Amino acid sequence: MAEEQAWQEFWAGGDGGEAVGGAQSRKLAARWAAFFSDAPRDRRSPVIVDIAAGRGVALAEAMQALRSAGTFLALDYSVAAAAAAQRALSPAITAAADAALLPLRDRCADAVISQYGVEYAGLGAFSEAARILAPGGRFCSISHYRGGAIDAECAENERLIAAAAAAALFKAARESLTESFRRRARGAAPLGDVVLDRAFSAAIGEASRTVASAQPGAAKSTLARFLEDLAQLSARRLAYDDKDALGWLAGMEASLGAYRKRMQSMRAAALDQPSIERIGAIFAQSGLVEFRAAPLHLDENRAAAAWVVEARRPD
Repeated sequence: MAEEQAWQEFWAGGDGGEAVGGAQSRKLAARWAAFFSDAPRDRRSPVIVDIAAGRGVALAEAMQALRSAGTFLALDYSVAAAAAAQRALSPAITAAADAALLPLRDRCADAVISQYGVEYAGLGAFSEAARILAPGGRFCSISHYRGGAIDAECAENERLIAAAAAAALFKAARESLTESFRRRARGAAPLGDVVLDRAFSAAIGEASRTVASAQPGAAKSTLARFLEDLAQLSARRLAYDDKDALGWLAGMEASLGAYRKRMQSMRAAALDQPSIERIGAIFAQSGLVEFRAAPLHLDENRAAAAWVVEARRPD
């Protein structure tokens, strides 16, 4: 439930961008353009389904490649993600739906696609994708690669968030600020507690050193900005209303906790070689052919970032 809530908050925030690996979006777009370059153009109105779609990045590429000639569906388990897709993809059809239990009839889709999505729903989602694939239809997913570049980035992001929590940063901040606000309300002096303030300062220092020594990445940037804001709040605490200051602190704690949950779920969803082999078996049992899964390198100097998984239902 906490993991589900973490993703709901992410999509509801209106960002909808890639949590990691976002710098490679152009290369991913090129990969989808190549896939749709030989799409079913002979069909007057192909049906394209993006499962576990998020904000529908892959479907947007399909719409561009096919010049919106067809029926385009974006499905995601998260209601907030479906709403984000609706804002971005009009006139595509969007809906909240479990990728492992699709509300679609058998063999209705000319193409089933997914970008960093279908693997979150488990291997059963690949079976569902095969079920709805029409004769001549094609499947393609870009899925997380266990032990790859994005997986490593997720691990580093998770480590940094955990390190901030281990430094007792939020506890120290809350106790120091609360005591200052309490004394201000009573008109007591001094307005700070030396021991609590020292612990707060030490926690910021420890977290800042951890962040400074980390490799560049999304979590490093996020934490660096947060620590700057927190240091400013500490120095100017009496300029703030206590409810506003403590409410902001609680919101940041929840936000970073949700970020960590997302990194954990990304890593748990990543596919290894045995998973790929099981997907191949699922597709074969479903009557699909031309199954292939190849590592995708988005940076020549780094490990593979994703699996490109493809298959086709015979005409």
